[in-house]
Amino acid sequence: MSTFKCLFYVNNEPAKKQCFFIKIKRKKCSSV
Repeated sequence: MSTFKCLFYVNNEPAKKQCFFIKIKRKKCSSV
């Protein structure tokens, strides 16, 4: 579910850090 959160919070700055961490495990976040 973390991957989905990244997609929704990828635009948010506070969540950007979370997205970066998930990006290391899954590149799907980068797709957004």
